[in-house]
Amino acid sequence: MKNLFFTITLIIGLNSFAQEKTQSEYQKPEYQSDLVKFDSDSNTVELTGNVNFKTEIIELQNAEKILFNKETMKLL
Repeated sequence: MKNLFFTITLIIGLNSFAQEKTQSEYQKPEYQSDLVKFDSDSNTVELTGNVNFKTEIIELQNAEKILFNKETMKLL
């Protein structure tokens, strides 16, 4: 009986400390360029030629080339 009580208490306790997957609150970036290449294997977007790129954190204008990972939302 003690083992059953201990097991149930342990399961409830561990479940209460489990982390939920949080959704990113970042908005999708806005970009314009002459050429867009998407690599589905690495989930990256390569923007080339007069690139304008804007997020809520950073804004780049007239860049020659930008490599952006859509999964991690980071510039490479």
